[in-house]
Amino acid sequence: MRIVIASAAIALILTFKISNEASRFGQAVAERFLERGNSIPPGNSPITVESLRSWTTNPENGAAVRGYIYNVLPWDIVFLACLGCFLALGSAALAPSARWASNLPSYIFWVVPGLYMLADLAEDIMIAWLLSAPGAIGPPGFGLMRSATQLKTLAAGVSFGQLLLVCVLGLFPK
Repeated sequence: MRIVIASAAIALILTFKISNEASRFGQAVAERFLERGNSIPPGNSPITVESLRSWTTNPENGAAVRGYIYNVLPWDIVFLACLGCFLALGSAALAPSARWASNLPSYIFWVVPGLYMLADLAEDIMIAWLLSAPGAIGPPGFGLMRSATQLKTLAAGVSFGQLLLVCVLGLFPK
């Protein structure tokens, strides 16, 4: 149970650390627009192949691009590992007290959080690649990055739902 709590605590601390780190590189990086949004701040132009290439190659955004790659994404990788472990280990730890879940093998509770971690890692790799090689920003790579973002968001939501479900069902004795 200690590792569950430690994973949650580190993930929580990292939300503040990453936010603080990202804010050093301008509004677009502070909002982590590629991971969370559909537009590029501050002008809020929709994120498209062309707008991302334009933002990435604009000399005024050089520090922001480098900051995103080298200062924000490494911390995001640590965060995704901690959050994913918290969601999986927390579900697996609570499952034995939940009526329906007690008969399931504990590894089953790693499936969706594992998918979240893989999708988030794939997203981070795609972001780093596209930002560091703007010539690679095209429909295939851009589409993969956006798909990884959507899958990450969905898997994170389902993982939180899984944890909440076993937590609530654990309130009722077997």
